[in-house]
Amino acid sequence: PFHGIIFNKNKIDDISLCVCPPYDVISSVRSYYERNPFNIIRLELPLPMPSMNKYSVAKNTFNEWMKHRVLIRDSFPTIYTYEQNFKIDEISYVRRGFIALNKLVRGRILTHEETRKKAREDRLNLISVLKTFISLIFGLYEDKEEEVEHLLIDSEKNLIH
Repeated sequence: PFHGIIFNKNKIDDISLCVCPPYDVISSVRSYYERNPFNIIRLELPLPMPSMNKYSVAKNTFNEWMKHRVLIRDSFPTIYTYEQNFKIDEISYVRRGFIALNKLVRGRILTHEETRKKAREDRLNLISVLKTFISLIFGLYEDKEEEVEHLLIDSEKNLIH
């Protein structure tokens, strides 16, 4: 469990307008910018301004959102559950998961792809400037007995749609 930084439900009516896919699979940055002035794309892939590089833009945006309580630090340490509903070839799917802290231990986490040095440096720079992770590490886990699945279904307290 951890104290997450989350969108303030009193400021954001529809969180689906404020989320975006992982930075490395976004094909149309502009469409996410146009969705909502508080779309996380503004932190994930900030557009540089004449007087500021993209990391400074992200830091200023993050600080403004925190100051105006668009983003808030959760009061209670939590494991956040989420549910994603989507279609592929007109077939509906539901994917459930959770967001938690995980200690990264060399050799215990299997990578899914080779990452480029430039991308690693970019993400590290963003994390260093914001002092927080805004992108999730997506992982898979085996749940043959569906124990985690049942916990996720039962957990409505912090469900993110």
